[in-house]
Amino acid sequence: MNYSFPIFSPSQSVSPQPQPEKLKQLVQGLGIYSEFSEILNLPLFEGDVGRSLEEIMADLESGQISTISSLEWIYIMIHKNDWDQAVSTGRAENTSKLLWKVAEKNGNLLSHLVWMLGMSYSTPNLLADSIIETVDFAKLQTLISLDTVRILKWLSEFNYVRIAQEACSRQMLPESLLESVKVPVTQKAVTAIFNNVVKGFKQSNLNESQAGRWLCQCLESMPDSLELQQVNQLLREVSHTVGNSQPYLVEWLRQRYWHRSPGSRWNRLSRETQNSLRMWIHAASWQDFKNLVDAIIKQLNREISNYQENSRQFQRINRDINQLKRRQEFWSNYSTRFERLRVLVPANSQKFISDEIERDIDILVEDNSDPTEVCIFDFGDKYIIEFFRGRGSEIRFLSGQLNPRVEDYLFANKNLSICSLRSLGGEIHDHAFLWQAYAEKWLRERKILPNEGIRYWQGLRRSYGQYHPQRGLPMPNLETAQDRERQVQQWMRTMRRIESDCES
Repeated sequence: MNYSFPIFSPSQSVSPQPQPEKLKQLVQGLGIYSEFSEILNLPLFEGDVGRSLEEIMADLESGQISTISSLEWIYIMIHKNDWDQAVSTGRAENTSKLLWKVAEKNGNLLSHLVWMLGMSYSTPNLLADSIIETVDFAKLQTLISLDTVRILKWLSEFNYVRIAQEACSRQMLPESLLESVKVPVTQKAVTAIFNNVVKGFKQSNLNESQAGRWLCQCLESMPDSLELQQVNQLLREVSHTVGNSQPYLVEWLRQRYWHRSPGSRWNRLSRETQNSLRMWIHAASWQDFKNLVDAIIKQLNREISNYQENSRQFQRINRDINQLKRRQEFWSNYSTRFERLRVLVPANSQKFISDEIERDIDILVEDNSDPTEVCIFDFGDKYIIEFFRGRGSEIRFLSGQLNPRVEDYLFANKNLSICSLRSLGGEIHDHAFLWQAYAEKWLRERKILPNEGIRYWQGLRRSYGQYHPQRGLPMPNLETAQDRERQVQQWMRTMRRIESDCES
């Protein structure tokens, strides 16, 4: 800030005398802040003007506090820095301590001192160093809000990470946090806090999804160049496993930076952070699938406890539980390949699933199909629909290259039903006896490959689970294969009836 008001040294006389209008102009420089607005309306008495700073400081030192007017207190705060240069260090420090001492019993003076203290951390030379250095934060917290003192202290220490962490815990943008504790909002302070939001996020409770939402709000509120810098920092410094508990953040990164998203900023990421983003998205998609299966199994375990072990209902539910575990184990071998996941559930499954997983889920439109949860996997222009339960319970493959519209249909359509998904056609695979080895081969032939470096297949005994990148999994002997084929033929007849019912 620039002030035209003349500066008085200790040796100067009171000539030339400042005029009341110039004092008002000085204060108007501060009047943009509400804390100073009342000063503009103070009545001007003869004692309000016409004295040198040396005279005013002499009254302060001698304890003649009542002789110092409201505007003279402001005059001290504005010009003490220059006055300090002309006096001894000891006198500069002692008068600043006296100023804080008077402020303990003068609410208006304290309010203005605290405000200018907050401003001084962003505006060099606004307040005398001696005033800044003699503030007693322990004493100050007995006079004003503890929250205000904490933020001021962190500003004095340039501890913007701690301020960002506080903003995260309160779910507030930096500007709103400063406003809420009545600390001056300056562009320099807000930018400095924005520069540290990723570090603040790292030091927060990363299992709390609200932390990710807060980070996204901050990223959206900052300039593009700063957003890009913070996103690169996030992807470099924060493990992709954090994304498992931050579905909102992962989806935000996907929409804004994933290479297949409209208007993507993918090319503005470094090669290193592009690889990190892949890991974030793949890991989070797999975790969503795992959490979904865990939630369904948890509910089925509640249901099965109501039946006797030899009952038909018990056996049916137990079969569903085992089948779901096998699905989860199978797809764990593809955990780094998922690019996206959509969860669709019957209305009666929504509550217990929503209680267990934090990602968005969609409700299937009811039809006459057996109720089942559905997952749609995006493998990058190749899509898998996994039907979890009921008759059929198939894996369905659809190609985005053969049908460019299928992606929007699968991921944007809000009115999907079991039959509408099955009516898309595509290729299907069973979950019949020993389905894993055959499904792996079927997927490999369609260029959907398991995680790199796999030697043994999760979910299979070691003798059946030895994996070779070119040959896949060991196939069963002839007799076992024939047993499987009989079950597959039965499954195919069931699927024809199911698809016929959907067409009718």
